Amino acid sequence: MFKKKLALFTLCVLFPILNHGENVAPIVIDSEVLRFIDGTPLVNIAHLVHFALQIHVFQHGPKSAAQASMGIKKIMYKNKAYSLEELVLIQKENPKNDYAAALSQALVIFEDIAMPYLANSRGSEEYMIKLIAAWSKQRNKPHTYLIAWSQVTKNEHESLVKHMVDFSHLNEFCDDLKMFLTDFMNTCKKSWKQYQQMRESENKKSKN
Repeated sequence: MFKKKLALFTLCVLFPILNHGENVAPIVIDSEVLRFIDGTPLVNIAHLVHFALQIHVFQHGPKSAAQASMGIKKIMYKNKAYSLEELVLIQKENPKNDYAAALSQALVIFEDIAMPYLANSRGSEEYMIKLIAAWSKQRNKPHTYLIAWSQVTKNEHESLVKHMVDFSHLNEFCDDLKMFLTDFMNTCKKSWKQYQQMRESENKKSKN
């Protein structure tokens, strides 16, 4: 039922939420393959919305009852629960403290969110590598960890541990991931129209 409620979001509402108030407009990714699969079952906008919002709540904490009901775990540090964003600030103010256990926990929470979506994309790694490479050029993000992450087919956890050396790096990676997902959805115009039709259908059902 909650996933159906998430389908009520439109892109014009979703993008400002995911970018946490940043004045950045979505782009259309220059990808022939993406244009080919647009409107097919290979593009599930509702799942992408859910994934992006999970990442956002992990970063910033729940801001509504609906977001709280997603059940995204917070990160424990010194017997207190924090969002990723809160720990970024704490680490900047106290850089010499030991954050190893909290960072390790944060990576596990992130993986719990991401792994179901990665499992669904198995078999399309070669395409995703090219897609993310094209996106990174358009967004002028040549050093985004998304490029390396898309190329990892084994030992994903070891790769995260190696590259996510502090909360700031993990938070930046989450920002890039949300931006990519939002640009992906913005590119798939046919799939997005289908998503909006589903939203309208759910609205009608809820009123009956």
